[in-house]
Amino acid sequence: MVVRRGERRVVRYPGSGATREILSPTLGGRMVLVWVTFPAGEDSREPVRHVGEESVVVIRGTLEVHLGQEQVVLEIGDSMTFDPEVPHSFRNPTNEETEILTAISPPNL
Repeated sequence: MVVRRGERRVVRYPGSGATREILSPTLGGRMVLVWVTFPAGEDSREPVRHVGEESVVVIRGTLEVHLGQEQVVLEIGDSMTFDPEVPHSFRNPTNEETEILTAISPPNL
């Protein structure tokens, strides 16, 4: 049930500087929590789609969420829940790191 900070699994995608730390003890549950760190100027890869529900909260920095044709800018403490079947991507438009916490149900990385 517990995942210690030093024991988080880390996921990185080729061509991306973002670090995804898995906060959930397993990917076999109904939801996964992920702590994502976007370096300055980082743009997530091409838009993705998946079934379920996704929520994000900005812990530090600024995050642009591209959801279909819509763009939403989130600042520290802002949160958003959206339908991940709509193509979506994330971007850090600043010169500072951005950190977010995201919940994805069902788990999809």
